[in-house]
Amino acid sequence: MTPDDDKTDFFQQTLFYKTPPAPCGYLPNRNETKILTWLSGDNPEKTHSLLLELGFRRSQTISYKPICTACSACIPIRIPVRFFKPNKQQKRTLKVNHDIFRIIASPVLYDKHYDLYMRYMRSRHHDQEMSKMSFRDVAMMTEETTIDTAIIEYYHQTPTHDILIGWVLTDFSDNGLSMVYSVFDPDYAHNSLGTYAVLNHIALAQETSLEYLYLGYWIAESKKMSYKNKFKPHQIFVNNHWQDVLNIHTINPR
Repeated sequence: MTPDDDKTDFFQQTLFYKTPPAPCGYLPNRNETKILTWLSGDNPEKTHSLLLELGFRRSQTISYKPICTACSACIPIRIPVRFFKPNKQQKRTLKVNHDIFRIIASPVLYDKHYDLYMRYMRSRHHDQEMSKMSFRDVAMMTEETTIDTAIIEYYHQTPTHDILIGWVLTDFSDNGLSMVYSVFDPDYAHNSLGTYAVLNHIALAQETSLEYLYLGYWIAESKKMSYKNKFKPHQIFVNNHWQDVLNIHTINPR
């Protein structure tokens, strides 16, 4: 059976649902519609890997993708890690954070994770609904998974003790890592921890012989997404296939 036959068989056996229009979480004054399916059954990890290859994202036990009729702003983006080369600014970020180390932990939420989550949300996203999430809400986000998921913890090593300064909810697929959600210590804003976490995930993918790092959706109109196309080379999923990009602004997703 060829890979295309495998995908055809998968879609014939999988039920997809379409959500009604709802306010967009990324762009103001727009609505979004998603197609989704449950990551369940005999082999949810295979389902997740296939859908990730098709530009889908995971939220708990659901895999989803925007299918907005009047908007195509959400563009899936990934980094082929074998070819990645850090630029000067990214090399400086690595140097600044030389005393940070990673621990791959199970996706179980502890007080230390939630406390950092709340500090991060109050500093960066205090006006959003996610800043009001309870411990149980965040635990559901991290712990409700049917696939290979981890919390990647980042610690600042000091002479006296180690300080948790960030964590990333990360999925492992057949061919890559997928960064689902990231949280960082606002006191370390000058360290560019978001950039550092991506660089460290690239290194982790290389160490584990995985091909790609999936960064979710890149949106040209969103300043919060602007960092994603700074990792080069990268690929975007448009017109139903992944394309190598020299300048992401030249792509017309239609």
